[in-house]
Amino acid sequence: MKKRGLVWVVLSFLLMVGITVNSCLSIPDAVPPTLFIISPAPGAVVTGNVEVIAVASDDNEVSEVKIFVDGKEMASSDKNTVTFQWNTAPYADNQNHYISGYARDKDDNFGVAPTVAVRVARTAAGDTLPPTLVIQNPVNGQVVSGLVNVVVQASDNSGVDSVQYYIDGIKKFTDSSEPFVFQWDVTDSVNGSFHTIFARGFDPGGFNSVSPVIGVTVNSNVIADITPPSVTILYPPAGSVFSASNTSNIVVVVDVIDNVAADRVEFYVDGIFQSSDNSAPFQFQWNLVPYGDGLTHTLYVKGYDTSGNLSTALIPITINP
Repeated sequence: MKKRGLVWVVLSFLLMVGITVNSCLSIPDAVPPTLFIISPAPGAVVTGNVEVIAVASDDNEVSEVKIFVDGKEMASSDKNTVTFQWNTAPYADNQNHYISGYARDKDDNFGVAPTVAVRVARTAAGDTLPPTLVIQNPVNGQVVSGLVNVVVQASDNSGVDSVQYYIDGIKKFTDSSEPFVFQWDVTDSVNGSFHTIFARGFDPGGFNSVSPVIGVTVNSNVIADITPPSVTILYPPAGSVFSASNTSNIVVVVDVIDNVAADRVEFYVDGIFQSSDNSAPFQFQWNLVPYGDGLTHTLYVKGYDTSGNLSTALIPITINP
């Protein structure tokens, strides 16, 4: 029987004759490891050599991590953190490619990472790629009321210039700065009426694309939640100094308090999206190694409630080699 991954419980009890007996119970480990690809971000546009970072964790010990690109094995390690340089040159231009992976622990439990899709772009003539957009709030099929925060996540290899919001095919608002949020008032809409929402994003080169269309139903009898949550970065403290050679990873911990319910937290480093967490405690495992340049970096988080209201928090962190 394997000893790794087993919990050994020693029970001592006194018999009537005064003899102490030790009894051992073994409980097999059935908890699979978790694996997340934290870089590049989902939907990123990449070119050249790209650093791919994956982080695994397990209640006991990770024995193997494998990372794949389009089904081809690219890296393997027995460590929790896997980092490698992906040369995108041989891969089809202006197409999506998929980064996946799995982690195995000492008891042969397997955990699979959520697949990350990125687009390779190496067009020599300049930027010809439109931005990508996703409506994060409300979600398709949701019942809405009062003031609705329509939240769009937009990304582009050269930056996003503006986002336009359309309700039932009619342009309602244009936003030219992040966070891309439009407050839609449905108080005068017919109760039970159905409406469609989509967004159109533009990059500095004028290229544009639209988000997937979603549909929502209005309930005029519900009082809307317009109170944003309170967002606090609990760890690390603002102004912390780390050495990447001594501390390769830290766990960023964020607290979100809301009058109704917290929904999720998005994590950004130097303005670049890293990860999101939709369950408390809201955490992100940050690999400090790529940032160990002796400079001060910005850790930025967005906290959302279930109505799409959001608040942000930002702290400076210095990372030495």
